[in-house]
Amino acid sequence: PIGSSFLRAFLAVSTGTLFLPTNGSVACDLRRDGAETAGHSGFCDNYRTASTMVLSTMRVLFIENGTLYIFTFLILNVSFSSTSVRFSVIGPVRPVIVPPGGDALLSCSLHPKLSAENMTIRWFKTYYSNIVHSYHSGSDWDEQMLDFRDRTEFIKDDITTGNVSLIIRHIRPPDSGLYTCFFSLPNFYQEASMEIKVAAFGTSPHIRIEDPQDGGIQMVCRSAGWYPEPDVLWKDGHGQNLSSFSVAKISRENGYIDVETKYALYGRTDTHATCCIVNSVLDQQRHGTLEISADMAYPLLTWLL
Repeated sequence: PIGSSFLRAFLAVSTGTLFLPTNGSVACDLRRDGAETAGHSGFCDNYRTASTMVLSTMRVLFIENGTLYIFTFLILNVSFSSTSVRFSVIGPVRPVIVPPGGDALLSCSLHPKLSAENMTIRWFKTYYSNIVHSYHSGSDWDEQMLDFRDRTEFIKDDITTGNVSLIIRHIRPPDSGLYTCFFSLPNFYQEASMEIKVAAFGTSPHIRIEDPQDGGIQMVCRSAGWYPEPDVLWKDGHGQNLSSFSVAKISRENGYIDVETKYALYGRTDTHATCCIVNSVLDQQRHGTLEISADMAYPLLTWLL
């Protein structure tokens, strides 16, 4: 009798329908020929063991000839659905400083390391629609802003470990700004932002004396190759700022800026005058100092770089 009841219970379970939603829960519908089996009841206890594996039990109760039979069946359901990939994107922490006409290298990497060959990778400037370069599943896509046409190169030698770079050639002043490196899968994406600053540190200032005018000394300071427009200062021998000097800034076709500044010294007892050129983007400066002889007839020039 027990064996016969067990067989009946097994057949009942085998004809039952199991539903496995994506959240791993199990619902049991014990049916035979499309209708509930009279005198039988079934219910499930669900135990989640992993995101892709569900262990459940099914108890089937039989009442036959006044005897209650309880059979418990263990059901192991293994889901082979793919697990979502998660990662983060790492980019340069500090701004990428590039002089006008130079090349910018923007590098990004995935953490943890994994292949990005079949991902969509996009660099854009400020807004997602401002495409600088685009890559999708093994090939570069011909979609980018006109300003960057024929100026970008995607470096993917290490793409299987999640390391990629973008070279932007012939950097121009308008290229300054915020860029984003964007990696995406069908159901997940991450990005990292970085900044390009176009800046150049010019030459050491050269100071010369023009012909004396009205009993004073006219000093001229020149420096070339700056970007963006630098700040100009004159200082006396005590390090105090001097005023009333002229500044002329000349922009060249290649984007660099040359500077010429003049200062007239009249009847002062200062023995030094310093010309300072400051790049506020780089937070760096160059300066030259003019040491004036006692009779002010033969000034001596010294350079402090």
